[in-house]
Amino acid sequence: MARNILCLLGLLLIMAGCSSPSNSQTTAETPADSTDTKEETDSIPAPKIACDPVPEPTTIGTAIPIHCQVSDDNTPSENIALSWHIKNSPLPKETEPGDLSETTPTITFTPKAAGYYALELTADNGTAKNAIEVDFSVQESLQIDCQSPAEPVEVGQT
Repeated sequence: MARNILCLLGLLLIMAGCSSPSNSQTTAETPADSTDTKEETDSIPAPKIACDPVPEPTTIGTAIPIHCQVSDDNTPSENIALSWHIKNSPLPKETEPGDLSETTPTITFTPKAAGYYALELTADNGTAKNAIEVDFSVQESLQIDCQSPAEPVEVGQT
């Protein structure tokens, strides 16, 4: 629950433009002009990224859909480079590669171990970058053997 609240808070900050310093306006003085005028220059804003919460519960070996949306008012979507990276995994780095080959905003990730995962989506419009982290926990899968009969247990037996 706390993870979902943090994810939503981060999403609100990104949507408000507070998380990216490239959204700020800068003022530059023209050195050759002695009249002390300032001209306003806007930097190119980074692409905006928003992701849906990861469906819960998640278990080992179950494909997890991760849906994100990337938008940029100044750059066509086909010119925005996307990359996914595993920021945190319960597996050793040698076992699981850090970079995923996915280059779309929506991916399917299949965890191989129980524990905490954090995946990062980076969007680069050629001038500015933005990234968002999607984190979730994976549990052991519960398997019940329905083929073998359960042994009867008498009340009071230890």
